Amino acid sequence: MKDLKPTDIEVANKYVETGNGVKSVLEIYPDKTYDAANKYYERLSGNVVFQQAIEKAKKAAMEKLEITTYSIAKDFKEIKERCMQQVPVMVVNKETKVFEQAVDEEGEGVWTFDANAALKALENLGKHLDFYHNSKSGTQVNIQNNINNQPNYDLTLLSQSERKDLKALLLKATPIAI
Repeated sequence: MKDLKPTDIEVANKYVETGNGVKSVLEIYPDKTYDAANKYYERLSGNVVFQQAIEKAKKAAMEKLEITTYSIAKDFKEIKERCMQQVPVMVVNKETKVFEQAVDEEGEGVWTFDANAALKALENLGKHLDFYHNSKSGTQVNIQNNINNQPNYDLTLLSQSERKDLKALLLKATPIAI
């Protein structure tokens, strides 16, 4: 492939900013029609040198923003930890009209945490670290495999006592409606 024109490098840099190839072309070449910009970007996107220019621009942007693989993993870990913090379930005492921690039938405080956000942070961390990639087959492991797009866990692998412990934990983590 031939070298890029300076304006093509500008398109690569603009693409890193916008994430939209046609929009990037239109910003560098404002007189082009949408169709002409689309054809221009299609031609550019097949050029290996242009793809390398985009990667170089991405790397420069990440360095400028001080984004590293470590910082992303650290942020996902922090989000996961924050989402897993137990928070007391608060209810209004009907007699005193004051918020207080809800208690279960045994008088124990009821707690909750944001399980979905914690799982999403862990999933993103796993994706970021390429944890779900099957290197033997080259395929991605699909952890979101049921119709409701929820993680599918095989609870039949748990022993009876582990299921009982899990049920007790989930019951304590379920918020009580006011």
